[in-house]
Amino acid sequence: MLSWRLIAPSQLESHEMSSEIVESAFDAKVKLTKCLLNKNDVAAFSGESDPSLPLVLGSFATGIIVEPGENCFGLEKNMRVYINPFQVCNDCRNCKAENFSFCTTLSVAGENAPGFLRDFAVVPAQQLSVLPDCVSDEEAVFIDYIALALNIIDTLDIQKGDHVAVLGFNTLGNILCQLIMYYQGVPILIDNDEENIENAQKAGVYYIVNPDGNAVRKVSEITSGRMADKVVHTCELSVESKFALLLAGFGCKICFAGFDCEPSIRINLSQAMQKQLVIHTIKNGIGNTAAAINLIAKKALDLSALPKTSCNFSEVPDVLTEQVNLLKSEEKLLPLLVNLMG
Repeated sequence: MLSWRLIAPSQLESHEMSSEIVESAFDAKVKLTKCLLNKNDVAAFSGESDPSLPLVLGSFATGIIVEPGENCFGLEKNMRVYINPFQVCNDCRNCKAENFSFCTTLSVAGENAPGFLRDFAVVPAQQLSVLPDCVSDEEAVFIDYIALALNIIDTLDIQKGDHVAVLGFNTLGNILCQLIMYYQGVPILIDNDEENIENAQKAGVYYIVNPDGNAVRKVSEITSGRMADKVVHTCELSVESKFALLLAGFGCKICFAGFDCEPSIRINLSQAMQKQLVIHTIKNGIGNTAAAINLIAKKALDLSALPKTSCNFSEVPDVLTEQVNLLKSEEKLLPLLVNLMG
């Protein structure tokens, strides 16, 4: 069994793992097919973050079951599956109250647990979701982005007709804007990247505002003076965090969301208190996997146009090195789709 294992900053080794065996009747052995790497993986590879090494990167993956355990009910050999990257402890106070997204000792593949940049994995059956034929692997690797967006929509209680300011049209921002429109809300994209703006227009986003000195006036005009009903900052550094507060209406709910938060994101708490804003932080979509798969199957989202780069398994070290150079030059990073069969 082969994997790319991070052993030091910018150093991946091709690691021959011992052949994993299904020892528990509740586990299944999966041949991994696609893996999606994001900015967190690049940060770990570059040394910008500080994970415990050695570590196999990669949080999001699809695969094919090759050996289901005896008690993996509903799972059969050759089924295509999505592997949930989150494993809750089921023992902390929040888990016992079934608030699993707030698990205090959450294991996350590619962060504090082995990721999926490898050819095989033995996974608990509860982490596997069967993929219908109408959902491709290329779409399925974005399931947790959709699940995270759904958590945002539920937490902010976004309703029909709500004006929602979305700061940053990264992968999460793209999916979130599409879902806001699906649920009949009105997204107002705050971004000034030309490529992002073009992609937003293709996705059907009508209101696009440049984060400059005129942003407050423009959002006020769009909302007839009320300002945004809800605000989401996608932890995209191209849009300053101050706009999350400036564009919010009085008593507005604001959410800072992403699989990780940039350390340079700051907010003016005094300004938030003056407007009596309600601030949420969200970094997973635990509990929304089935809903995310259903949305893809219903073609409620266009994931084919999501910007990404691609490579084969053997090319990962070189491509990650290129991504680190982009990170250091503060260029835009796109998710990296790795073909684990090539």
